[in-house]
Amino acid sequence: MTMPPKISVIIINYNYGRFLGDAIESVLAQDFAGEMEVLVVDDGSTDNSAELVKPYLDRVKWLPKTNGGQVSAFNHAMRHATGEWVGLLEADDTWDKNKLAKTFKRLEREQDASLIQHWLLQSDSKLRPLDGYIYPKGPEHFNFDDTLIGLPYGGTSCIVFNRARLAAMPPMPEDMLYGADICLRWAAAAVKPIANIPEVLGKRRLHGANLFGRTLYDDPAKITAAIAFHTALLNYLASVVRTTGTAPSPASLAHIARERAQMDIFHHRYSGRSRQAFSAWLKLARLLPAAPGSLFKIFSTLLIVVSPRAYIKLQGLYSKLLLIKAKKNG
Repeated sequence: MTMPPKISVIIINYNYGRFLGDAIESVLAQDFAGEMEVLVVDDGSTDNSAELVKPYLDRVKWLPKTNGGQVSAFNHAMRHATGEWVGLLEADDTWDKNKLAKTFKRLEREQDASLIQHWLLQSDSKLRPLDGYIYPKGPEHFNFDDTLIGLPYGGTSCIVFNRARLAAMPPMPEDMLYGADICLRWAAAAVKPIANIPEVLGKRRLHGANLFGRTLYDDPAKITAAIAFHTALLNYLASVVRTTGTAPSPASLAHIARERAQMDIFHHRYSGRSRQAFSAWLKLARLLPAAPGSLFKIFSTLLIVVSPRAYIKLQGLYSKLLLIKAKKNG
């Protein structure tokens, strides 16, 4: 068996000192025969992260920097990374000990892959599994349009990518603050489908400090930030399309437009602009495909114009019903 190529593992930390040891230990415990370097980039933490990392400094490289966000931290670490492959791990997550071994075993039969990922077990702050999550048995690949509609999303900590094969991609703008994982998936899939290992090979820790997306629509400030982030992502997507010549399908573009229209409904409604909220709802309704579920979507999102809180409650109930159905069928 050929020795695996060298991998640089980048652990991105900001004020997660209480979790950092678990992340580092999970990397150092890898059942992996290849060469590995571990880079811990600290994005200007104000907690005791610098103190807690000291016992590991003989095995990891500590890269402190001023606070600039996830993308800035990623770019900083990449300037120090020397591996042919790069694996990403958020400081509050962990890897299973066979993650790298299974990743490179898959890459033995798919040697031209640019990016490979897997599922993450959704866990609480103590890494206990959370109920309510389904981990599909497939697929083995995701194409460019899949990434644009969010199908392969598994977070940052499941990504391993080939740095040389993505070197020609546009640089990620550091004013985005976060979203490095999304940009990497788009850039990789625009050239070649993403390889997916449909297994749980790590744990994503859900806790009070990282539940941005789960509480997005009930916070006007987060909606405003999400719209700015969405705009920055679309600008990056445009640069990927220009670089690769790979264009999104009309269905993917419509999906992106629907996401933005729904954010706009909330944004206008929270700002007291009911007329503009209604106009955004009309745009969303026109963008929905002729499908059985579209009628429900049209009328349920109209509820946002009347009462955003009522819509959030309805959506929560609907999600629970879908989960019950999925468990019953699977």
